[in-house]
Amino acid sequence: MQSESVAAADIRVGDTIQDPGGSNTWRRVEDLGYDTQPREDHAPEPWMVYAFIGPLVDPFADFGVVGNQATSDRFIFREDQPVTRVTAS
Repeated sequence: MQSESVAAADIRVGDTIQDPGGSNTWRRVEDLGYDTQPREDHAPEPWMVYAFIGPLVDPFADFGVVGNQATSDRFIFREDQPVTRVTAS
């Protein structure tokens, strides 16, 4: 498996993505959410914010879901943040 960096808007249900902080924590996306967030510089246009909801997984192991972690939680990305996702090849 390899990883690639994509825009948050390119993530779909079924993708496996890395924690926005860059840790070695991954989630399999089972649901998507959207919202807006004010910009720090008080610009009139807010940020689009993406929530990627699903269980923690180990994309590099055969067994998938990690231990007894919560069944579902979320990673949140602003539209300007790249998202690292796992690809099959």
